Amino acid sequence: MATDTKFWSSNELEVGVAVDATNVGTAASSFTAIETESVTFPTLGDYRVERRGGATSGRFVSEGDLFVYEPGSIHEISVSGFMTEELQLLLMPNVTGVAMTGDPDTITIAKETTGPANLTFVQHASAANHLTVSFAFNGVGETGFADSIILPGCVITSLTLSWDANEDGGRLKFDLTAQTRVPTASYATAGTIGAYSTNYCYGTSYNSAWKLFDVECFYKSWALTIDNPVTFLGGSDATATSVAGEPQTYVRSIPEMGITFASVVKYDTGLDGLWADSRNTGADATNDSTNAVFIDSSDDSKQIHIEKASIEEIGWDEGDFLGLSTTLKARNHGGTNIFKYVWG
Repeated sequence: MATDTKFWSSNELEVGVAVDATNVGTAASSFTAIETESVTFPTLGDYRVERRGGATSGRFVSEGDLFVYEPGSIHEISVSGFMTEELQLLLMPNVTGVAMTGDPDTITIAKETTGPANLTFVQHASAANHLTVSFAFNGVGETGFADSIILPGCVITSLTLSWDANEDGGRLKFDLTAQTRVPTASYATAGTIGAYSTNYCYGTSYNSAWKLFDVECFYKSWALTIDNPVTFLGGSDATATSVAGEPQTYVRSIPEMGITFASVVKYDTGLDGLWADSRNTGADATNDSTNAVFIDSSDDSKQIHIEKASIEEIGWDEGDFLGLSTTLKARNHGGTNIFKYVWG
């Protein structure tokens, strides 16, 4: 018979995110709630070795032959949920490595003309939302349950922002992956996670322009994906003092940052030329358009803009109406910006 007669719901589980406290790699204590559909426990990449040298086990590995070591290990996090106004200010800057500026809040990635502009920063630098964040995973959390964990020094390496007019009330959803190499205090006291926000982000906020390669389109769904890897270098902080397992330096976008935009639009006049464009090479592959993707609100406070993109995939979408399904990849070019994102 179970020693505890209570049964727990998965709704007890909570996930939150916050900017690292004061310095890069220092765990936050108060978190913005993420409304998730399910909670996946982090993948802890602890170094594990069995049958170390001198082991004398027979057919089975002896208990003394298992060695587990955390310092230097990379932990990975996967979270999906509904995007809110509060989460916009945390997730989008972190995945791009670009701080939001201006009013409305804007992220701009300019064209590159003098080689790669990799973002680099050091452990224990002043904390900022475009550098590192902390994630909190709270379990049941009652007395007798040591099932909560906080992971600081996280960098979001992939984020997909998606919308479908016929699903979830038109709310924007996200799916992210993050990594950290900062050792964590496993199963500590639960983090303080705020109440769920009702400030949802809606795809209908983009109510002015819906363009695909300069052609006004009727969008059924879209998904913006930003892939921006992180490399952890070294094993000490900026003052060269020994820190068990922490990275010395973070480097973003190696080997590259990738921005893709997948969508389904009503097949219409002006889009038939994309079939041929999808087979072009070099500069011709990005079409003559200056608005490969341009989705905007009437007051310009919400915007997704990719100036030049190549067509990576194209095909029919046979739903309630004939649609065109495309996946585009943003390209560096001779224009102004590679990517611009506004949410204010």
